[in-house]
Amino acid sequence: MVFLDEATSALDEPREERLYALLKEQLPDMGIISVGHRSTLFAIHDRELHLIGDGSCTCQSLPYRGGGR
Repeated sequence: MVFLDEATSALDEPREERLYALLKEQLPDMGIISVGHRSTLFAIHDRELHLIGDGSCTCQSLPYRGGGR
């Protein structure tokens, strides 16, 4: 499992997509958790986790958007 916190904020979108593609190619069994503010991350991940202020959370599947997979 790898946790990425704003790991691609300094990259342009093509380099961001390539970084995630390389991670998935080289480490296919690794889970990736990303924290970020870019909408481009939705295309890279399968699920979105929402943390709620009371300590609870929800998780939802994201539709396939065609990028980064």
